[in-house]
Amino acid sequence: MAAEHHNPEGKSVASWTAVAIEMLAAVLIGAGIMFNTHVLAWIGAVLVVVGMIAGYGLTAAGFGSEPQKAPEALEPVDSQLER
Repeated sequence: MAAEHHNPEGKSVASWTAVAIEMLAAVLIGAGIMFNTHVLAWIGAVLVVVGMIAGYGLTAAGFGSEPQKAPEALEPVDSQLER
């Protein structure tokens, strides 16, 4: 029987916070470019950095998911046919 693999990728406070800030940054950068407002674009650029720092900071504070071991590789198909 195959071992059960649990992948909590993206299900943490750190990842949701970082993604929310990055999405807001993308919207502000896009609006700044679309409406030719450089202030919005620069605020969005600053928020990109803030989002990265928030994600790493929250992960370091223990709000990220635990590192996971990669699942083991399956047997090659040829070895299964020889049985």
